[in-house]
Amino acid sequence: MMNAGSAAYVAIVILLGYAVLSAIAGPRRAGLWQTLGLSAALGAGGMGLVLFWISLAGAAPSRAVLAAVAAAVLAALAFMIRKRRLIRPIARPADLAAKDLAAIAPALIVAALTIVVAVRAHRSPGVEWDDWAIWGLKAKVLAHEPLSPVPAYFQDLSLSYSHLDYPLLLPFLNAGLYRAAGRADARSAVVLLPFFYATLALVVYAALRWKLDRWRAGAVTALLAGMPAMVRWAGAGIADVPLTLFYAGGIAFAVRWSDERRREDLALAALFAVYTAFTKAEGLPLVVVTAAVLAVLGLRPLRLQALAGAGAFVTGVVLLHLPWIFWSRGLPRTHEDYASKLTLEGIAAKLPRLGHDVLPTMTAQVSAYNAWGGLWALLVAIAALGWRGFARRHVAGLWMLLLLHLAVIALVYVITPWDLRTLFAMSLDRVLLHVTPAAALLIGYHWAEARAEMPRTAGVGSHREEDP
Repeated sequence: MMNAGSAAYVAIVILLGYAVLSAIAGPRRAGLWQTLGLSAALGAGGMGLVLFWISLAGAAPSRAVLAAVAAAVLAALAFMIRKRRLIRPIARPADLAAKDLAAIAPALIVAALTIVVAVRAHRSPGVEWDDWAIWGLKAKVLAHEPLSPVPAYFQDLSLSYSHLDYPLLLPFLNAGLYRAAGRADARSAVVLLPFFYATLALVVYAALRWKLDRWRAGAVTALLAGMPAMVRWAGAGIADVPLTLFYAGGIAFAVRWSDERRREDLALAALFAVYTAFTKAEGLPLVVVTAAVLAVLGLRPLRLQALAGAGAFVTGVVLLHLPWIFWSRGLPRTHEDYASKLTLEGIAAKLPRLGHDVLPTMTAQVSAYNAWGGLWALLVAIAALGWRGFARRHVAGLWMLLLLHLAVIALVYVITPWDLRTLFAMSLDRVLLHVTPAAALLIGYHWAEARAEMPRTAGVGSHREEDP
């Protein structure tokens, strides 16, 4: 449950993200909801990183540590106020036009579903195995012990079921929440679940507003947020929805960089990519795919600025991710070591799985209306209607990201040592969830082309001021 401490913690997270956003993209005006969503997302990842760095320095999360973080954030905001660097959120009452009234319905749908996620999470905290055995357990360890010296937990092979080498962004976020709330239990951690869900919706909405007006951006956002699989896993206390959130921010700004070549977009894409890599093991391959797509987009036609941008993206991600790489390199790896199986012989030996099991099962899964609503069918239909979008750099980039991401998923299932039926049942809907923001953005951007409309406004990272 949310008490004064946990409410203050969420406020610190959002203010931290607002400071980061302003430092990278300010000063400019931007829509209130777009600013709030990006601030919440950047702050969530930023707090995880900050607490990780502090823990490496020998201090576990505590109220004193959180107070110091809050003081630093407020000092940074005060400095940016003096320098007039802050993002200026604007919120004007919507015109009473039909399309503005129509935009209210998607917002109400997302708000209602956020309440549903919150209620479900509160009623059954810690019921998912991965929640209490992996992410929750790690959070409790990190709330009590810093990473320097290395806690015994991370060397205890009897606890290998909790994946000792998994990234720690979500556990650190929960550890900070435990300390702020005053108790380390699953019920305290549920505060962040509706937060992640609503933030994902706002980040996707902000990305869609780059090309769509209010109600169309809201409609596509509500489609994504309303998927049964999204609502189901948003309240489960695991890392898949946070990963989906950070990946959504990363690809949104990556394709915007490919189109507009604005440095702040590249910086935000790299920062979200770091968060993605530090959230789950699956995040790092997605970052590699994003970097590859940025490089390819710089080759056709050859643009040195674009290739330099791809290089800067990789450099930034590597530098910020290095502390985790160095600290974790000696941890026991007692579970699937997929990297060691990426050999020609290993892939060739199991390649028949691709046609016999993997592709048919993935196809059946994305066709399941009771998991994905009409997302995938609508993507096919709207891509046909908005076929002109395929000539747009940002649309081509998103299609490459989507298809390569699906190819990575298929490859993992081909080489896995697990029984496929067991692994499909355990994980397929969750890993496909990570892909859905790319599908939602493609629906929106093809829709913009189908209507032959250019955006009147755009959000953070645009030449134009935002129409909230």
